[in-house]
Amino acid sequence: SVEALQEFKIQTNAYSAEFGRSAGALVNAVIRSGSNELHGSVYEFLRNSALDATNFFANKNGLAKPFRQRNQFGVAAGGPILKNKTFIFADYEGFREINKFVSFSSIPSLDDRRGLFTVPVRNPLTGEEFPDQVIPADRIDPSATKILNFFYPLPNQGTAASGYGVFQQFLPETRKRQRMDLRLDSEASKNDSLFFRGSYQH
Repeated sequence: SVEALQEFKIQTNAYSAEFGRSAGALVNAVIRSGSNELHGSVYEFLRNSALDATNFFANKNGLAKPFRQRNQFGVAAGGPILKNKTFIFADYEGFREINKFVSFSSIPSLDDRRGLFTVPVRNPLTGEEFPDQVIPADRIDPSATKILNFFYPLPNQGTAASGYGVFQQFLPETRKRQRMDLRLDSEASKNDSLFFRGSYQH
């Protein structure tokens, strides 16, 4: 969580052997520690459909704005357990997001379903071309039509230049995350200090 960061450093090359042999950049992050004074923060970041602009494709096709609900919230606090000796810091962050985004699929067009094609189609039994690139209705298997209708919806955005039917839909996506950190610091002596940190993310 950003509220848990005290400092960070990014190294891109020539770092020492203690950091291994990473090929890309290396990020060192230090979690905040408590102090003799009690400090804390509470925050909420909200983004939803009411605050968003209309999606380009939805606007172009006269459709409603895609739904979005995003909340990122948390709390962080630190202070003393024993003054000048032992300190504690803890934080929690939650994240919830529900989106419905616009998706386009290429599917069989209405002409494809009726057996009307723009390229020559051959009769599989005789090898001859069907006249006018049209498969006669009595040659279309009803079982194949049922399978086609089961797996593919009807196009709702017409036919693309490629000849495929276009189907547009809003697909839902839900994401949830929570994370927390706990840090304990102890000044054992003027020359020695100890700390413990535990982090959890789900």
